[in-house]
Amino acid sequence: MTDIIAEDGKQRIAPARTHPWTDTSAHPWRRYFARMLDLSLFSLLSFVLIGGLLGVLAPEMLDSFLAVLEGPFLGQFVIAPVLAIILAAPWIALAIGLTGGTPGKWLFGVRVANAEGRPIGIAAAFLRELKVATIGIGLGFPLVSLFFAWQAHERLVDRDETTWDEDGEHVVSHRPVNVWQIILFIFGGSAWLALRVWGVIEQFTSQIS
Repeated sequence: MTDIIAEDGKQRIAPARTHPWTDTSAHPWRRYFARMLDLSLFSLLSFVLIGGLLGVLAPEMLDSFLAVLEGPFLGQFVIAPVLAIILAAPWIALAIGLTGGTPGKWLFGVRVANAEGRPIGIAAAFLRELKVATIGIGLGFPLVSLFFAWQAHERLVDRDETTWDEDGEHVVSHRPVNVWQIILFIFGGSAWLALRVWGVIEQFTSQIS
């Protein structure tokens, strides 16, 4: 779309403003790190909210809940990752459905929209998130999640589209890589790394306390 500007009594056509989401090719690693940051962020938010509610309403249940999550193998490597994905999914779906993105997607320059370029809506976003959580990352189960993630990566590279986006007729676009986007990459990667390190420290301190 162009604008007509008046300058010195003459009409001139201003160049169209470039839309920031112009790259629709496959960027599996941008999408992966955006997903990992969102999972870390929203699962942490969910665990904090649940812990706060249980701490106020049922302190004894909070102790049991934490004991399960901090179990030496089953808790830390099976229950906690699966629960993190389940708890983060509604937040991610709401954000995508209403705005087309999430904090992670915004930082890594990824946007999900319909064919008209608008957000896909809450219902479609929840269905998309269900498919991502199951056939995309295998609900976080050890080894199973790696297999599903590899399968999704291969399909995205081969066809420039994931199963869940093709089924829903969603359009995933990306910001072109420029200085601003590189700065956002660095910030997003640092945020994800900080959350991961904080989680490891929390697990370590819980084991020695």
